[in-house]
Amino acid sequence: MPKGFEQVTAATYRCRRLIMRVGGLDKNGKTHFALTAPGPIGVLDMDRGMEGVVEKFLADKTIYVKKFRDMPAKTEKDHDARWNALEDGYHSLLGDKSIRTVVMDTDTESWEMARLAYLGKLTQVKSHHYTEVNTAYRKLVDAAFDSDKNVIFIARYKKQYVKKNKDSDDGAWNGAYEPAGFTELPYLVQVNLRSKLSPDPDGGFTNTIEVINCRQNMALLGEVFEGEMATFPWIAANIVEGTSPEDWE
Repeated sequence: MPKGFEQVTAATYRCRRLIMRVGGLDKNGKTHFALTAPGPIGVLDMDRGMEGVVEKFLADKTIYVKKFRDMPAKTEKDHDARWNALEDGYHSLLGDKSIRTVVMDTDTESWEMARLAYLGKLTQVKSHHYTEVNTAYRKLVDAAFDSDKNVIFIARYKKQYVKKNKDSDDGAWNGAYEPAGFTELPYLVQVNLRSKLSPDPDGGFTNTIEVINCRQNMALLGEVFEGEMATFPWIAANIVEGTSPEDWE
């Protein structure tokens, strides 16, 4: 065996957990999908998506929430305190043996919290100043891979702008949307999903989850799960060979 190497076996990278990002427009089922994951669930709540949604799940699973929206966010000290509290809460969930799923709601807002803590502002920051904050956020994802928890990052979508021409700094909306937040995150997680409410034949709307990409099962690219199948257990069972939805409840 080469010095410093280890032989890969079937068990080397076997870990029955998923690290994913689910994005979408507001009120399109992102938080609902996250709460279909195995419990107990720990939620880092920076958004307003829990109210009116979490109640649907309390009869079947235990959910713990740490809220950040009401923390002061005016001074440099406030920004540091919020980011430190987020990191502490996140690592506490990853280290708790009882927790099966960790939800970051939203990673878009947690990325803003990181930038405010490290950079002091959200705009007019040169790219070379991002090194430290990028590293800090990457470490959150690395910690997820070192754990046995399902980790779900929830992303808000924003309008996608493209330059009018190569010499222009002005952009025009191209009619599409993209996740807002840490730009490296889609490449770091195992699975990227889009949550969307789609019109149904009866004049209502159906929950849908589209697989944007999936590291473990590339054949799922573009697959759309609807209704009762637009849930974590169904999608996880399709991703991880040899498992069923019941294994992910």
